[in-house]
Amino acid sequence: MSCTPGLKDYLNSSNKRLNDALKIAVAGNVIDLGINRNFDINASLKNSLRVGFAKDDFRRFKEKLDQEDQVVILGDNAGEIVFDKLLAEELSAMGKKITYLVKGGPILNDATRADALQVGMDQIARVVTTGSNHLGAPLAEISEEAAGILQKAGLVISKGQANFESLEHEEIANGKVFFLLKIKCECVGITAGSKFGDIVFFTR
Repeated sequence: MSCTPGLKDYLNSSNKRLNDALKIAVAGNVIDLGINRNFDINASLKNSLRVGFAKDDFRRFKEKLDQEDQVVILGDNAGEIVFDKLLAEELSAMGKKITYLVKGGPILNDATRADALQVGMDQIARVVTTGSNHLGAPLAEISEEAAGILQKAGLVISKGQANFESLEHEEIANGKVFFLLKIKCECVGITAGSKFGDIVFFTR
């Protein structure tokens, strides 16, 4: 969390705060110990802010956001929660109520409720678990409560590849789920209409 004050200063001086908060949140998506232990988070942050999204539905997101009072963020890795919190703070400052979904149990380095509480996410958002330690958030494999939250939500920010792979074919993904991730394999890149190494923010 040592870089958080500097990132807050950056956002405070930005004229596109929400867009930059999304880029910061996806920069943390490189922290995936299940794939690669050799990463440089500072380099990832700089790259995300400099290069931006290869596939960018921010305008559609903002239009949808203006119509909604609540936003669900489907978390991914534990190491990126501190960046997700900055995004949640931006959304909260806009008057939005935030629900943050985390895993119900440990798997790889995915975020759990304990991780969310450690960074104070519960001070900004309602923290709910999926009731499962299944990779991603397939509606048939998570708790009835978590599935209901995703199905009833007007707007969802889904982070990471596993969540993308588990939700992209679900009916709820059409127009209200915005996928925020770094493309870490060519197969996902093909499915997402992008390429390996890109960071993307898009909806169906």
